[in-house]
Amino acid sequence: MNQGLPPYFAIDIWGALFISETKAYLFNGSDGSMVIWNPTTLMITGKIPGPGIVRPGYEIQSGHVVRGNKLYRLFSHVNYDEWDFPITGQVLVVYDLDTDRQLSIVEENRCPQLYARPFVTEKGDIYFSGWVWPAVLPLVRDYPKSCALRVLAGQDTFDPNYKLEFATNFEGHEGAMLSYLGNGQALVDLFHQERATINASTDAEKLANTNNWRVWKLDLATGKGAPLEGVDFTGAGYTLAQVDNRSFLLTPDDEKDSATTAREVVDGPLKPSFKIQGSTFNIVRVR
Repeated sequence: MNQGLPPYFAIDIWGALFISETKAYLFNGSDGSMVIWNPTTLMITGKIPGPGIVRPGYEIQSGHVVRGNKLYRLFSHVNYDEWDFPITGQVLVVYDLDTDRQLSIVEENRCPQLYARPFVTEKGDIYFSGWVWPAVLPLVRDYPKSCALRVLAGQDTFDPNYKLEFATNFEGHEGAMLSYLGNGQALVDLFHQERATINASTDAEKLANTNNWRVWKLDLATGKGAPLEGVDFTGAGYTLAQVDNRSFLLTPDDEKDSATTAREVVDGPLKPSFKIQGSTFNIVRVR
């Protein structure tokens, strides 16, 4: 807190990044800076300044991924009090992990709010997608359709020839949270608007929090997919947790996130494996 991190910071998959046993970063959503610390000694060792994109009245959201000795971090602005998700000002910043220096910064607004957790494929391509809250905005106001972008292997900027638009590929459903299973297969959370009543007075925040989301499985090469068998409609947001080459799908049981159901992703219809009290974002091995 003495380093200027806001009260809502957390050691989670957005706020924290562990590089090694002796190096980790904590993300500051106020200005986009990162605190460098040593997980072994628990000592702060430095700070990386933000990219200079502070917007008054907005916090900065960010998704990050490591490829080789580089950190790729996507920055966008949000105001949850006003439920405002700007479509401009989003930037991709690349850092050198050895020197903690910023290598490049590029603005990219073809797909807004790409702050869901990105991933790297076996080929070395990085995929970025959005979070669930702004995904329903095209259904209630003039807002760009939800989509995903990629950074090809060996490149540090977004591929200008690639844009995966969810509504176009998945029967008109807006989507979010593209996650990777491996071997070219991925998951995405899609909103089924046919189950909801949407009119001129519909509140976007309330709409996003309805149990009208369903996880689909897709092929990245073709951009085509179908609902994941054995998983019904759930609340917004899921997590794909991968431990020891096993993948677990974590979905909220209700709109209040009172419990989470875990299902191991295997061939055929998925079955509940176990339940976890409250909202769960990850599973990690500690021993």
